[in-house]
Amino acid sequence: MSSVRDAAAAARTIDDPELRARSFLDTLQLQFARPWSIDRFVAEVGFKIGRVIVILDLPDDLSESGEVSGFWVRTAPVDVIYVRSDVDPLFREQCILHEVAHILLGHDADVVVTEDILVESFMRMAPAIPRTMISALAEEQRAKVCFTRVPDFLQPIEAEAEWLGTLMLARADSLRKPFYPENIDSKDKETLRRVATLFGWQM
Repeated sequence: MSSVRDAAAAARTIDDPELRARSFLDTLQLQFARPWSIDRFVAEVGFKIGRVIVILDLPDDLSESGEVSGFWVRTAPVDVIYVRSDVDPLFREQCILHEVAHILLGHDADVVVTEDILVESFMRMAPAIPRTMISALAEEQRAKVCFTRVPDFLQPIEAEAEWLGTLMLARADSLRKPFYPENIDSKDKETLRRVATLFGWQM
């Protein structure tokens, strides 16, 4: 994890947020490979930083509110990313990668949300949850929770995570595209398809 932290610290010396995110991503040398799999990528990120990262569906009460798309909770043994299951797959990946960016950048969630915001958010989004349970969760997790919410993007720490998540998604998108020219001969295309199959690539 120290190398990741060092990379994040070095990147923060760059003022431009996009260049900062690009420098950090290039330094990390994360594996973006065909066939692209968000689950495999997240697992490899976890291996790199020495943490288990689990992706779970966002609870119904939070998902139905429409206010939260992604949700990160850090516990002692694992980092848990909750994400809506009823959204477009690409948007779901974007939410996951945004939360992965927070993890990689070593963000402390108490900079992102406070206990009061957590209590207010849960009471509005999931009124069926008892207040005592919400307060206990907020007190326990106030320094370990990150929401992916539109208003939060006004905060620098959220902008930093969004830039890194967007760049990771762009690299993933490039792996979804065919790696042969559109006007290639059909025979050559079939040859490339067979070669790609040997590597498990999708064309």
